[in-house]
Amino acid sequence: MTLKKYLILAFAALAGVIPGAIILKYIPGAWLQVGVGVVVLISLTMSLRMKSPSKESRLSPMILAGTMSGAMNTTAGVGGPAMSVYAVASKWDQRSFAATMQPYFLTIGVASILAKYLATPGSMPQMEIWTWAAVGVAIVAGLIAGEILAHWIAPHRARSLVVILAYAGATAATVGGIVELA
Repeated sequence: MTLKKYLILAFAALAGVIPGAIILKYIPGAWLQVGVGVVVLISLTMSLRMKSPSKESRLSPMILAGTMSGAMNTTAGVGGPAMSVYAVASKWDQRSFAATMQPYFLTIGVASILAKYLATPGSMPQMEIWTWAAVGVAIVAGLIAGEILAHWIAPHRARSLVVILAYAGATAATVGGIVELA
């Protein structure tokens, strides 16, 4: 894990969570899903087409990515694709990226849930306690599986999987929003 990157990204994401929660009050979720999905699809495609990382300060793109990730996580539940865009564009080492994203997603997930609850209590999912427990178990199982698979999957293949999952997440958000609007 890269502690410095985690801290920068997490604080930037927390700054994005607040406007994201406020936006939820005024824009229907389906429109947010479509908008976020399309932005991620375009951004990811552009980052893959970049020939080399920008020579500009690396802090600005990192702050922008964190802020967008926090806002998108709160509004549409897809904070990961923004991080994938940043990782691809900045050529962030896959192992370091994966290790840093674990505490990062925990941080923005908790912050997003809290912000949603405070801003729009009705937007919280209504689930039984056992369902929440199952989600927790699934998260831990995913972390364990990731640790095991990291020994067998080459970093460039893992990066390809991250990009595929980012495209899938953005596409699912876009299609889900369109279906809800229809």
